[in-house]
Amino acid sequence: MMNKVALVTGASKGIGKILAVKLTQIGFDVMIVGRNKKQLLETKAEVENFNTNCVVTEPDLSITDAHLSIINRVIQEFGRLDVVINYAGGNSLSIKDTLIEMKDPIFKANTRTPYFICQEAILFHDKAGI
Repeated sequence: MMNKVALVTGASKGIGKILAVKLTQIGFDVMIVGRNKKQLLETKAEVENFNTNCVVTEPDLSITDAHLSIINRVIQEFGRLDVVINYAGGNSLSIKDTLIEMKDPIFKANTRTPYFICQEAILFHDKAGI
């Protein structure tokens, strides 16, 4: 029997990491996405204690087609996708210190990419007849 598969963005630390670990504890395979490779590898080591598979990827979520590489990779690695958790996000500047040219990459990473990850997951499910 194949494990269910979850995609978790923001899995290098905090709540994203906790969710990735909890999912593996109940038998999910996971693809974890984040910006910090060292922290992602630490998460991977932790989740592999539960005899599940884990794939690590660290795309730049502010890149226009980041969602395509993420979805394509999870499907290539596991052949399925059951759960999407978009927990990536961040902005280290206060609103008053954020310049307009700085906002576009932040918006792409925090809003646009998670939206289109969900869209691609739905399209995959439609094609698969799920």
